[in-house]
Amino acid sequence: MIASLSLKDFNFPSDWSVEPNSYDFIDDVYEDSLKFELFKIGDKKSYSWLYHTISCCSYFWNTCKDRENMKLIGHLMNWTFLFDDILDSDKIKDEEAKDMVKRTELLLIEGELPLNPTNLEKYTLWIREECFKVSNGRVDMFNMFLTNSIQWILSIIPLNKTLESKEPVHLELHSYLRKLNVGVELCQGFTYIIYSNNKVDPLIWSNARYKKMLECTSMVVSHVNDVASYCKEVKNGGGAANVLSILQKKNQGDLTMAFKKIVELTNSLVEEFIFHEKKLLSSISIEQQNELKTFIDHLKFLMCGNYLWSFTTGRYASKSSPFIEMRISLNEHLDNTIN
Repeated sequence: MIASLSLKDFNFPSDWSVEPNSYDFIDDVYEDSLKFELFKIGDKKSYSWLYHTISCCSYFWNTCKDRENMKLIGHLMNWTFLFDDILDSDKIKDEEAKDMVKRTELLLIEGELPLNPTNLEKYTLWIREECFKVSNGRVDMFNMFLTNSIQWILSIIPLNKTLESKEPVHLELHSYLRKLNVGVELCQGFTYIIYSNNKVDPLIWSNARYKKMLECTSMVVSHVNDVASYCKEVKNGGGAANVLSILQKKNQGDLTMAFKKIVELTNSLVEEFIFHEKKLLSSISIEQQNELKTFIDHLKFLMCGNYLWSFTTGRYASKSSPFIEMRISLNEHLDNTIN
């Protein structure tokens, strides 16, 4: 019998609620992607995959009303999922995976294509160039974006390697790796680009409280994502790195107890975020509070938006999910049903 658990046990402040932005940018991203031959023309499955993947941008950047900026954000998100899905696949060998990461790292640093570039690498360079244009001469913002992107790609293989252990991954090790791999700081890097005209005091970016807020956001997004994607990951062989699986093994396979623990951890992280937000804002001027608001709001949109998006995307939907909200699939081309 399938358990009937609910994602509604996660608690977010009511003023964090997100109304999704327009989805118009998705068609723009798809048309550009065809030019790089990342998808086949007329392939409904590819379009469906793209739609249910980058639709999250409408929640994460719901206040961005510039269609060109949303298109760029959509391309960045498309790139991350394409890159990550290749490395998560069992079709790529270890040496090939390491070479792919190294080539992409150098591409991002140097701004030049490697020898015999793949279509994805050509796409990566094009995105890098577009981001540089949008940053409007703010080299500091552009470099923060590059650094966050590089740190993210370097986190993928170490997290995947935890799957090779016959023993359950230690929760603290998993959490440490997921802080980088879940992509919150990567997404914040995207925000540095589209709001590069900000006047935030550079010292705030290295402020310990701001860093702690990023960390809390990363873990909240990670936990909710692990719960929503549980069936998809189990079906694809990656369930061992899912926090639900880790906690189940520590609780004699009790899924309900594992979920209860995740809910407790997640809700306490939301409270911790609120605590540090109040402390940080009280320590800076009203002017700086107003400048920083865009970036703090974005972190809230990432947390609550990821939660709300999980209810709507077919990427994680599964008729066999123990979570009520994930059982209604919106995508005929994605089937995450498990036995």
